[in-house]
Amino acid sequence: MNQREIKLLQDLCTPRRGERAFSIVDLIQKKTIPLDLAAFLASKVARGASWIVCSGPGGVGKTTTMRSLLPFAPADRRLGLALPNKVLNLRFEQGCLISNELSDHPPPTYLWDQDLRDFFELGSR
Repeated sequence: MNQREIKLLQDLCTPRRGERAFSIVDLIQKKTIPLDLAAFLASKVARGASWIVCSGPGGVGKTTTMRSLLPFAPADRRLGLALPNKVLNLRFEQGCLISNELSDHPPPTYLWDQDLRDFFELGSR
């Protein structure tokens, strides 16, 4: 991972406005995610499952939800960032690939078109 990719991953893991990142417990307490769903998601991620968070417009909690599940990824898994025009070069045997968002509009870290198809294809390798 190069310095730019490390910075993007750090930005993804850092909440805006200087607030601390919400944990899955925070989301349960705020009644954003029911306890049974949080337990299901955390158990799947802990066993190495892939996940995608889909929702409405910016600010509704997609990144917050994804960020709250990252601590459950197995400790022996490498984290990688899927960026446009670089998805085909990713070689993760035992890793967790992260995409900021799937969309055909900016910012330039979003995956769409062939990059998105390649990203989903990685799961079948």
